[in-house]
Amino acid sequence: MNTLEQGLGAIIPTTEATYLTVYFQLALDAVQDQQHVAQQVGIVGNIGLGAQHFLKKQLAEVFADQIKVVAITDKAQLKQPDLPFLLIFSDQPLDLGDNRIPVIRIDDLFRTEELTTKITLSLVHKAIMAQACHLQITYLTPQADYQATVDQMIEQATLKGELAPSFKQMWHQRELQGSSVFENGIALPHTINEIAKPVIFLQIGILQKPLLVNKRKVHLIFLLGIPQQLNQQLNRVLDTLYDFIFSVVRQENVLQNLLHYRLDQPIEQLTEGI
Repeated sequence: MNTLEQGLGAIIPTTEATYLTVYFQLALDAVQDQQHVAQQVGIVGNIGLGAQHFLKKQLAEVFADQIKVVAITDKAQLKQPDLPFLLIFSDQPLDLGDNRIPVIRIDDLFRTEELTTKITLSLVHKAIMAQACHLQITYLTPQADYQATVDQMIEQATLKGELAPSFKQMWHQRELQGSSVFENGIALPHTINEIAKPVIFLQIGILQKPLLVNKRKVHLIFLLGIPQQLNQQLNRVLDTLYDFIFSVVRQENVLQNLLHYRLDQPIEQLTEGI
């Protein structure tokens, strides 16, 4: 780190040094991740070879993992538990039984941004099922200000053992380096979570009334706790979560679906209407 500080001509705070370590590991793992097992995508219906080739091309552009497209001819197979598919493309309604694999209309192939969002959400769901991500979505009553509201979120998560006792102070230090408030009413308070669990913590707080922060209205708070030790799986999950968060920033429909989130419904509701 001393060599890096000399090269930059600046002192790197301890909190930022921890971040640099994490993201350097992310970069290394991305290089080493070439042998990652291909994601499987199912395809059902009267879909020609040309459309299947286009599907592979579109999916390859969406994310770097190798994609294996599998034609499903026996619809009874779709009700079998633990199907290996990330998602299924179809030109017709499907009955998947108890499986919660997203089914995407084949014409969504031509809507790249919407397709990207649906795939990203499917990867988030997969990470939750694999217990690599702990996701909570809650409605919040704003406190006196932004910091007090985030502090309350952190304190509650700390009491449950989901965030380390050091998390709040580390976030305060990080916030001094720059605001975590972004466009479209989104805030992303995040820092390293010094806890032993190999899981990424994400709580989405939906504010019942917006908070005014630096002349910006904040409607959603994404509280993100990043483990100190990231393996290749967690690296991919972290990338996916960032993609998910910024898809909310970019797409008004997803943002509105989240602002009106139904707590008794699965997360797939976020893609309704896109």
